[in-house]
Amino acid sequence: MFPGVVALLERSLRIDARAWGTHFARFGLMVAIYIAVILTVATNNLPGSPGAPGMRLFYNIANLNLFFMTLLGISFFSTVITEEKEEDTLGLMLMAGISPLGILLGKTGSRLICAMLLVAVQYPFTLLTITLGGVTPIQIQSTYAALFSFLVMLAGVGLFCSTISPQNRTASMYMVLAIVAYWSVPLGCKAILAKGTSVSPFFEPVFQWAASSSVFSQIDIILQTGFSGTMFSEQVVTNLSIGGLSFVASWLLFDVATRDPAPEASNRGLVTRSGRFGWWFSPGRARGNPLAWRDFHFVAGGKPAVLCRLAFYPSLFLLATIYSRGFFAMFLTTGTTAKAITVTYLNLTLVAMVIDAGLVVSRSLHEEIRANTFTTLTFLPYSPGEIIYSKVLGSLLNWLPGPFCLILGVMALPHGPECFVDFFKALDHGLWLYYVAHLILIPHLAAVFAMFVRRGALPLAICCSFASLVFVFMVFVSLSTSVDSGLVPGAGLLVLAVCGFCHFVVWLRAEALLAR
Repeated sequence: MFPGVVALLERSLRIDARAWGTHFARFGLMVAIYIAVILTVATNNLPGSPGAPGMRLFYNIANLNLFFMTLLGISFFSTVITEEKEEDTLGLMLMAGISPLGILLGKTGSRLICAMLLVAVQYPFTLLTITLGGVTPIQIQSTYAALFSFLVMLAGVGLFCSTISPQNRTASMYMVLAIVAYWSVPLGCKAILAKGTSVSPFFEPVFQWAASSSVFSQIDIILQTGFSGTMFSEQVVTNLSIGGLSFVASWLLFDVATRDPAPEASNRGLVTRSGRFGWWFSPGRARGNPLAWRDFHFVAGGKPAVLCRLAFYPSLFLLATIYSRGFFAMFLTTGTTAKAITVTYLNLTLVAMVIDAGLVVSRSLHEEIRANTFTTLTFLPYSPGEIIYSKVLGSLLNWLPGPFCLILGVMALPHGPECFVDFFKALDHGLWLYYVAHLILIPHLAAVFAMFVRRGALPLAICCSFASLVFVFMVFVSLSTSVDSGLVPGAGLLVLAVCGFCHFVVWLRAEALLAR
């Protein structure tokens, strides 16, 4: 077993060490920290700026790490085994004498080491926050202990989701649900305990354990003034235990879950065959544009995926309620709380819409590259532009429940129209154009990266959009420019121009792939 583990681990580490993407990610993270330092120094002298610049800088760095770690969990760790299933190479590994435990250790260990190195490389730079003031060494050490334990948990849960899933998108969906549960359940338990609600003596320790298991709340506890806790908190122990138990569960279920690793092409996903009860979900005959019909049913999921989205977006109202006032907020009707819940729901829906658009667009384009079917499309009487836009249009039809639920929320929820008007009032002087332009930029960048990278197109798109947003803000701060100077609307128009350039890049890449 161990020679196989070492061989897989060494091969994966060599590939990652020679890949430009790994070093580019580390360099990008360093640039993000450098930008955060510049912003902290630039805003420290502004009127009304709070003290302790080191604390503000380290808090931003910790939240930046949490954000990128969550993206890594969705796209990086959840495809450990499913990518081998889709390429139908698990059987070859087993025939080579590598045991299931060796496959799991070799595949997961390399990715976990690369992710840990990505976080560890920034540790010396975060010591600068002690010099800036407001942070103690024990706070930095405890924060990184919490982050590393969270990373181990993401690796273990992602491995489990990848083991039991037949394809990458299913594993990513399970991983998203697991992360949402990891965020919402401790928050709800904490709200219940804070309200003083009577809980059974048997379940009270369980609620307390669940409330202290989230890294999102643990970071806030660590970065409070006067923190004197230990590195090995309940959150660290809990996250490491969840990661270890998930790895053991993946090992026990490996033989059952990978007994028949069929290729992706033979899997119909959520689409059912015509029958007595599955006629409504069956794609039927191709109508209209065959490329759009194919992507709607067999890439984006078809009618079942539409129903899943119609159930998912209203469920965000429950998360908004949990975040605003806890599980019992639905039974309280105070105006301030109702408006806060509506604002939170609309923001969550908007963010989910952007992420969903990036997912469906990048998946539509990447499926052809992964299966090497772009050359086959040259036999169809369509131009490269028609092929690309037909595929994207078919996938975006499954995305329409998101805008529908957003509009319905604005019209039907309490204070919905008022929240919609307040959004444009808060982002006046062209800030709304700049904000919306960056939301539009994310799916466009995801489409571009899907044509070039093997995995992680959406996280790369989010990172680039976030980096450009911070960079422009840094320019405004350094120039001491007010928002009514006309530069902000100009920046928004520039971002929209970049979106148009993304169309051109995708078209050129499609022509190059079709010409092979």
